[in-house]
Amino acid sequence: MAEHDDDFKINIHAPVEDTQEVLESLDSLMRVEEIQRKVDEEEFMNTKQRLLKVHKKRIQDILSLAFEPLHDLLPNPLQYLITKGN
Repeated sequence: MAEHDDDFKINIHAPVEDTQEVLESLDSLMRVEEIQRKVDEEEFMNTKQRLLKVHKKRIQDILSLAFEPLHDLLPNPLQYLITKGN
């Protein structure tokens, strides 16, 4: 293994980017990430609202089916008012 050590050479040097360029690049990256975060957050909220509507509808359907037998036993308030008014 020692005989192959001469095959590799590593040159180390200081970065050549200007500090201002690095800061501008970071600012640009932060703006892009902030825009993406807002888009992701909006998509999340839209999905959450859609799921909430679906679950509300399911609960309404469950309650409607559960109380359906009681509707036949109770008088319809509108019919009662119309009949009482005559």
